[in-house]
Amino acid sequence: HRYFPDFVIVKHTGEFYIVEIKSEKEREDPTVVAKRKAVERLERLQPDARFTYRVIYATGDGIGVQENADLSAVIAWIRNGDTLQTDGY
Repeated sequence: HRYFPDFVIVKHTGEFYIVEIKSEKEREDPTVVAKRKAVERLERLQPDARFTYRVIYATGDGIGVQENADLSAVIAWIRNGDTLQTDGY
């Protein structure tokens, strides 16, 4: 099967982050769970592949940066692990 994530964020270092955005209602959906497990397994099997996978679950109100640890992790990674700043978002 072909797989097209919502976002692939690539740094100039060659590291990349695969990001999926899903509704909170889809958290236990068998297809979403299977996809997440497959990519996480690949991530563990390829420790030198320099990629990270993250699913960000959104409520009907959108995605709040302060309440979403997965989104916060993606933003921190983009900023090289710097402290999360939400000004200007």
